[in-house]
Amino acid sequence: MRLLPPMNPPLTKWFNQRIWIIGATRGIGAAVARALVLRNARLCLSGRDLSGLQAWHDTLTPEQKTRTTLTGLDIRDPQTIQKTAHDLSLAWGGIDLILIVAGIYDGICAPDLTLDQMPLIADTLQTNLLGPYHVLAVVLPLLRHQGYGHLAFVSSVAGYNGLPRALAYAPSKAALNNLCEGLDEAAIAEKCSPLI
Repeated sequence: MRLLPPMNPPLTKWFNQRIWIIGATRGIGAAVARALVLRNARLCLSGRDLSGLQAWHDTLTPEQKTRTTLTGLDIRDPQTIQKTAHDLSLAWGGIDLILIVAGIYDGICAPDLTLDQMPLIADTLQTNLLGPYHVLAVVLPLLRHQGYGHLAFVSSVAGYNGLPRALAYAPSKAALNNLCEGLDEAAIAEKCSPLI
């Protein structure tokens, strides 16, 4: 298996870049998709709300529509991630960038914390932390096999300090920040081959 080149050299040309955005329905993911479609990138936009993605897709020009694929995907479902990655790799002949933007926020503060909040906390951790692990477990072998490709995560400044209404969100983002730092360190450590 080939090693990848040094970590994430900057992408400066977007024309025909094959980009998979996970979490493209709204917010940062949707904004990046809007910017990249204008730069003639080839896009696969994934999200839980396929109808939201479709509404945006309907506003594109016919040419832009041919360069944009939509997939319903829940980042908590590793089988769907694996199928989508496999299908994209076959259809495109490779993936140049995987951008992981998916995340959820629900305001939970200490005075409200009860056992009744645990399902909400578990869902936040599943989406914001375990979801990116699912993606990594699928795409790292794919990128190694390709011998090229970029991987980018969107986290939050909430991951650097605890916030009063983010008892689940902030820790999930702190862990995601730590995960990304670990990927970087693993790639430069002598005993590890480059990851991304």
